[in-house]
Amino acid sequence: MPNSSPRPVAQILIILFFLASLAATGIAWWTTAKAEENRLRENFFLDSNAAHRWLADRLLNYSYLFGSIRAFVENSETVTRVEWQDYSQRAQITNLYPGLRSIVYAPRVKRRELTKFVNQVKKANSDEPAYADYSLKLIDPDFPENQTKTDFFPVLYTEGANRTERLTALGYDVSSEKERASAVFTARDSDAFAATPPIRFVIQPINNGFGIILPIYQKGLPKDTLADLRQAFSGIIYAPFDINQFFDAILKPNGQDAFPNLDLEVYDFQSEDYLYDKDQSISLLRDNNRYAITAKQTLSFANRRWEIYTGLPKEAVANPYRSATSLTILISGLIASLATFFYLQKQLQPRKKNTSSSSHPTNMV
Repeated sequence: MPNSSPRPVAQILIILFFLASLAATGIAWWTTAKAEENRLRENFFLDSNAAHRWLADRLLNYSYLFGSIRAFVENSETVTRVEWQDYSQRAQITNLYPGLRSIVYAPRVKRRELTKFVNQVKKANSDEPAYADYSLKLIDPDFPENQTKTDFFPVLYTEGANRTERLTALGYDVSSEKERASAVFTARDSDAFAATPPIRFVIQPINNGFGIILPIYQKGLPKDTLADLRQAFSGIIYAPFDINQFFDAILKPNGQDAFPNLDLEVYDFQSEDYLYDKDQSISLLRDNNRYAITAKQTLSFANRRWEIYTGLPKEAVANPYRSATSLTILISGLIASLATFFYLQKQLQPRKKNTSSSSHPTNMV
């Protein structure tokens, strides 16, 4: 009598094979998704590091510019307006250094010499109508130190793209406002660059900016001690930057976003002030859940420390575990496993024998 049920051992082997194929499909899906996730992370960190490097390189380029201008001023017995204009034009400040609103020379003027200084400036620049009403102006009239300080740093020469804007700045004392004054005296006492935290401009105050200050010293005097530096200190080079123009010129050259899948925000560490946000959402610190990956780096320049936050928005990338590639592997593996399982199950079914022969006896003649 034939056995009509599948053999138990074969049935167990088929089930084990089916479970193994399911496991292999799951592993292949997970491995593919994980590899894609790792690729996204790698590309994200490559972009983050590139953006950080571009910012650092641009600041270094600006430091070379200011250093060359400082050498020009310190090696000149006197600097005239025409010489300042010629040098600025040769340096191509407005063309090569986007974000830089102007480059300013402000000499150190003692309180007792203010009237004499103003008269000399008007006389020396009588050919330029903008100097006809030259006078000392205060950025912040309520800044307490303005009443007692002995040194002022009025804008004497300024070059930049916007002529009207820069000529309006003539006479403003760079040290007549708290943040700028702090940077002036930090630069003086360190013989090095000093940068301000985020500031409001006097002209077009709706724009945020920051300033970089480089000290100028009288040639030939010693600079070995703090007292020497303060004695030899003769003025400053001041460079105000428009924050958005500065960062956009680096990260969005020619108006094209160099890192379209990367959000980037910059904060001034000391003041805890927001500096820049590439997508204007200010969400990396406020809504971190929007991002698949985030990172934080620091950039030190002059006396400031900038914290650079970068993030990969979730909407900018597909979930690697639901991507077309990983889902194709998962679905095709499941279909193949099920098809194989049912095929093997069918092979174990007993085959029916042919019973078509007659059971009646044949008549004999």
